[in-house]
Amino acid sequence: MRRWTRKELDDAFPTIVRYTGLVLTVALVIGTFLGYGTQLSAGFVAAGGMILYKTIKDAAANGKDK
Repeated sequence: MRRWTRKELDDAFPTIVRYTGLVLTVALVIGTFLGYGTQLSAGFVAAGGMILYKTIKDAAANGKDK
């Protein structure tokens, strides 16, 4: 079994969070179509943040290089 290094996990984490946010968004849209829109509406904020996390992390990393 392959052991992941800390750097590999740190590099992969933003991508994992982004795709988890995409899956969550799809689940929330399906739930909204099924009639649970008012109970699920706050989840869209979390899903949007998860999707944008990688973009924000990359922007912060590029800002440090300058």
